[in-house]
Amino acid sequence: VRSFDEDDVIVSYTSTVVLNSEGSILGLIKARPKAHLKDMMVANRVPLSGAMVRKGLNGAERMPELRSRQDYAYWIALLKNNRGHVAGIPDALVGYVKTPGSVSSNAWRNVADTFRMYVSEAGMRPPQAAAAVAMLSCLKVRKEAWARLSWACLPEGERRRLRADVEACLNDGGDAKESCRPAMQP
Repeated sequence: VRSFDEDDVIVSYTSTVVLNSEGSILGLIKARPKAHLKDMMVANRVPLSGAMVRKGLNGAERMPELRSRQDYAYWIALLKNNRGHVAGIPDALVGYVKTPGSVSSNAWRNVADTFRMYVSEAGMRPPQAAAAVAMLSCLKVRKEAWARLSWACLPEGERRRLRADVEACLNDGGDAKESCRPAMQP
């Protein structure tokens, strides 16, 4: 919430712990301090579960009606329709569960859905959208590797604390397939 003290922050989001469906930590996606429209046109930096949107923004009333990538299209629309940027918070306050068979688990479908979203919602011409999807695909591979490396390079005390937060959340009636009830605290 404090990030909105800065007038040009339109969306705020947190770092994310990546989990498998059993609740084991696969990696840590660290939030970038700032992302502007040009950054977001290349890659979705904002996980929906860890985001807050400034009240009263132009175009904030509803997300586009898409099967997938609606959150990504939403962030792009907010950045296009409002002056400002996205602010990343370094604290890992959410967990993202990678579930086999989910809408976002199929890489080829993701490529096609992202291409369609770039053309229909972001206003790109097909050649631009193809180039953006190619770059996004490369960045996605790098992001996955970086998440694993970020987790491995965390000091042991921080890894223990995050592991304990995840375990406490899952043992408190939560399930790796549901959202965690008590938020993971910094």
